[in-house]
Amino acid sequence: MDHGLIEVCMEMSIKRLLLTMLQEDLYSESVEIDHRVHSRIIGGRGRGVRRITEEFSVDLRFPGRDAENPDLVVITGDEDAVLDCKDHLLQLEDEFVSSYSIIVGVITQPA
Repeated sequence: MDHGLIEVCMEMSIKRLLLTMLQEDLYSESVEIDHRVHSRIIGGRGRGVRRITEEFSVDLRFPGRDAENPDLVVITGDEDAVLDCKDHLLQLEDEFVSSYSIIVGVITQPA
């Protein structure tokens, strides 16, 4: 039997167990963020979402294409970090929607 393979399997089992234990202590909250700004939050090559997850030490889950609610984002982590991240995401949404409304208003304004 390959001892390297056994070590890898044992290591994966331990990681899975630790992850399960950690998830039991984690806090999750769902927040509705306009689906039109999800790509702006995620950023090019996922840089934006990586920066946010690292800054707040949280996990962000965006809905899939066929989601019942395309605006629903789930934030998981330490409760304080989740609440801070939620505020940050809502602020980003507000900034993106406001800037979009201003741009659309300028384009549609009659001369």
